[in-house]
Amino acid sequence: MFQDGVAPEDVKLGITGDIYFLTALSVLAEYPDRIRHLFVTDSINNERVFGCYFYINGQKILVMVDDFLPVQPNGKLVFSQAAKLWVPLLQKCWAKLHGSYEQVYHKSKDLAFRDLTGAPSFRYHTSEPGIWEMLLEGDTQ
Repeated sequence: MFQDGVAPEDVKLGITGDIYFLTALSVLAEYPDRIRHLFVTDSINNERVFGCYFYINGQKILVMVDDFLPVQPNGKLVFSQAAKLWVPLLQKCWAKLHGSYEQVYHKSKDLAFRDLTGAPSFRYHTSEPGIWEMLLEGDTQ
């Protein structure tokens, strides 16, 4: 599943309202091991079933899905246009965790990072004083 590695460029937007989740995946892909550790295994199995870990209220939760992914009549994936399997599988697991693809449209934007890392997340308005300095400081740590 990761034979060509993991990179932020692997994440491609489709026709879904969870761009914030895909953005979080892209950011985490800067650290490929973080993405790899979300999966139970890094290989495709005969059953074509995959497990991904998420963090809900500080608890590590396993979500299992098959590799049947929604596609458009033209054969392209509906939600993420990524060519690498890890992206739509994580997206499908996250949608299942929250009930459906439709349900993730209505989630808090900072929820994606919290679910993927277990770390607290915060929202800031770009008009807040010192926001740029705070971003730069976060990037160096």
